Amino acid sequence: MIRLRVSPTQTDYLDFIRFRRRHTANGRRLTRLLRTLIALTTPIVFCAAVLRGGSLPTGKQIAATAVLCAAGCALLQVLLAPLTSAADRARLARAVKKGTPPCAASALLEFGEEAFTVTMPTGGEEQFYPAIRRICVIRGRAVYLLLDVAEYILPAAAFSPPSRQEELLTFLQDRCGKRIEYFGGRDGAEAG
Repeated sequence: MIRLRVSPTQTDYLDFIRFRRRHTANGRRLTRLLRTLIALTTPIVFCAAVLRGGSLPTGKQIAATAVLCAAGCALLQVLLAPLTSAADRARLARAVKKGTPPCAASALLEFGEEAFTVTMPTGGEEQFYPAIRRICVIRGRAVYLLLDVAEYILPAAAFSPPSRQEELLTFLQDRCGKRIEYFGGRDGAEAG
């Protein structure tokens, strides 16, 4: 049996949110949706601003609107990642302030032969290995276990000595038959 005491920090949680946005189907779908909404709504807003005066726009107004629309859309597309990161940090700060952080402050994970158990201050749960959809390793940062019903962040600090991470990964691969996905960088930006 392998036992790990995990205590994800707020930084670990934010790293996981960025990873999920970039490397899961739902995260990519949401990003595409936001980018499409920006591309569709920006021209509407700029056209409404030009037509607000009630008279027909001149050629110069139409050209200026087109340039402003393209520039505004491009700027919003570029700022999408920093804006969503800022929104994630604000959402996390509000949850912590309300006393309802999105991840447990501390948990004990025990990996047995058929399943693993997670014991938190608020209770416990058991997950069977076939329920694991993905095992993702962010080099030097964390291991993420993605299931249909839950997601677990195992920060690098939980693996002492560091060889325990390879021991757990080998154990999990034997139990659930899933390929281990390795990513580099802080939020999994570089696939490896």
